[in-house]
Amino acid sequence: MGVRQTTYVEHQIRVTRYTVFEAEGFEHQCQPPLAIDLEEITNPGAQHGRLQMAGIKVVAHTGDGFEQSALMSQGFGQGHRVAGQGMCPSCFGKALEQGFVIGIEEQHVNVRIASQIVQRLGQSFQRGATAHIDGDADLRVAIAAQMTNQCRQHIGRQVIDAVIPRILEHGEGNRFTGAGKASDDDKFHDGFSIAGEYAIMGRDQPQRLCFRCIMKLLDLPFLSDITAIRRDLHAHPELAFEESRTAEMVARTLESYGVEVQRGLAGTGVVGVIQGTLGNSPRMVGLRADMDALPMPELNEFPHRSRHAGKMHACGHDGHTAMLLGAARYFSEHRDFDGTVILIFQPAEEGEGGARVMIEQGLFERYPVEAVFGLHNWPGLPVGQMAIMPGPVMAGTCSLEILIRGHGCHAAMPHQGVDTILVGTQIIQALQSVVSRNLHPCDAGVISITQFHAGDAWNVIPEDAVLRGTVRTFKPDVQMLVEKRIQEICKGVAATYGAQIEVRYEQRYPPTINSLAEAHFCQKVAAELLGADHVVKDALPSMGAEDFAYMLLEKPGCYVWLGNGPGEGGCTLHNPHYDFNDDIIGIGISYWVKLARDFLAK
Repeated sequence: MGVRQTTYVEHQIRVTRYTVFEAEGFEHQCQPPLAIDLEEITNPGAQHGRLQMAGIKVVAHTGDGFEQSALMSQGFGQGHRVAGQGMCPSCFGKALEQGFVIGIEEQHVNVRIASQIVQRLGQSFQRGATAHIDGDADLRVAIAAQMTNQCRQHIGRQVIDAVIPRILEHGEGNRFTGAGKASDDDKFHDGFSIAGEYAIMGRDQPQRLCFRCIMKLLDLPFLSDITAIRRDLHAHPELAFEESRTAEMVARTLESYGVEVQRGLAGTGVVGVIQGTLGNSPRMVGLRADMDALPMPELNEFPHRSRHAGKMHACGHDGHTAMLLGAARYFSEHRDFDGTVILIFQPAEEGEGGARVMIEQGLFERYPVEAVFGLHNWPGLPVGQMAIMPGPVMAGTCSLEILIRGHGCHAAMPHQGVDTILVGTQIIQALQSVVSRNLHPCDAGVISITQFHAGDAWNVIPEDAVLRGTVRTFKPDVQMLVEKRIQEICKGVAATYGAQIEVRYEQRYPPTINSLAEAHFCQKVAAELLGADHVVKDALPSMGAEDFAYMLLEKPGCYVWLGNGPGEGGCTLHNPHYDFNDDIIGIGISYWVKLARDFLAK
């Protein structure tokens, strides 16, 4: 197979019934140890070195300069014949992390599953990828040549990330084989290798594959239904406190699952109540998802893009809502726990404090949960990983407005006036000294002036000017110090230049601070679900803000980040090209279910 010079670049994936190979030095129960035969493997020098460092005995390896050059920038390459004994899943995960090529041979059911996944990915890119099963039961993936290089690479990575792990999750057998030998340079295109027999993976990708191989996710036969809900929500975004359609969909969906529903908290908030059947425990645990979208245009072109001009789900709240609905469906069908799960679908997270309003209207009086937990998708964090830290995880935010009154005059006669432009620039400069010279070096803070409005004419020094901006901190005492210094600086500048200055300083969201015990509990849950190596415990907190902080002021709890993938091509939060990664829906649902069950069982 190769490049069709007309329209398509083709990849052929032959699905594997797999087992795994074993590295010397790993602690496990598998016998016997494995000696791997490597012939014509991609970049043999580098891979051979990694194998030896991993304690794996290499009995043969060959390769020439061409084969070494076959390892492309995206980590795809060519290899040939890797065979060995079977081993347990935990050892398989360790072995995959070392970075071997993976070849695939047929397993018909999973071929069809993979084909459906590829077709779905292709629809997301205007039919940029298609798939069919040929007479030999091989899955053939075609990526349209007219797609940009970036889109081709994105589709290719998603095919590898989504297709092969689904195959391996259900595979079984006793063979693990490499890929066929490449023939010439035109078999490589835009970072993908196109093998004579198999499409395979190189060094960069097995870690993502390993995540799914070792994860203990729930069997979710309704996952496609939840994905459809997510995409429907994405197509119909609603702004803060305007989530009427979203709230109604959430409430009706919960009721269809047999879940008790309360509507109307904070106007468009929805609460679902699911009681277990194993006892009469009064204990409650709260799980929260936000529902609102952002006031910004969407620039994506896939079928589920926003249908409402100037509104977009650019932060993934559609995915958060869908994952919690998925957890609700699972709990409604599996009530074998003692206690009550409270599902909180919250409006108006984006700047309007919907969490605070729900609390003020009696959320925790009516549902006295012992702890409350939140989750946010996180672009840049790999799929299959979670970041969970005790202490500050998101910053507190304050809005800042500075009104300057001077004395307007002709621009050619500045001595006759008080120049508000000059006063404003002096304030902006002086404010940058607060973080660098007033805060303790180990404390974090940000002061950003984002607006400067003054004047309308070329030859007039304006009478008035307005500065606006934001302040971010992690500690209330730091927040108070910053406010004090802003007031003092503005008073001093006013006296220096003879202007009148008014400072309006509004505290918006407090810092989001995870309680210690609950953060450690979430780390344990995630480690048991994903594997301990895939729980990040030392990520730096974000200067972004989150109104889940209000709930953590009332109850112990923890707010975690769920890996959404690389965030390439604009797929970052609050970007017009963002889209929630549907491949993480099952992870999020499984996390919510395990968290609630384990918490109530404590």
